[in-house]
Amino acid sequence: MLLVQSPDVPPVAHFSLSGDLDVFGALALRRSLNRAAHLTCTDLRVDLSGVEFVDASALGVMARTWHDLESEPGTTVSLVRTNRQVRELRAATGLGGRLPDVARSALPQHA
Repeated sequence: MLLVQSPDVPPVAHFSLSGDLDVFGALALRRSLNRAAHLTCTDLRVDLSGVEFVDASALGVMARTWHDLESEPGTTVSLVRTNRQVRELRAATGLGGRLPDVARSALPQHA
């Protein structure tokens, strides 16, 4: 079961997920993100550090959700923390580019 916690302070909505992220959990996340977007939140952040299980169908739903929400001018959706399983599955499914880990990509690169 997926637990979605979201303290919204427009324009930011931060979603902390914990539990299993399967297709049903991803649909629940989609509803939460859409609800926040309708409440004038334009900076949507999803924290997956508490997710214990994720499957490829959930990542597909998330990629479609990101695409739909980011088609609205000024709206961004980002992953702010992911665990190893999520990163590996994104790489295996080719969704790493569509679902980037902002916290990791924002780190300085060392030679």
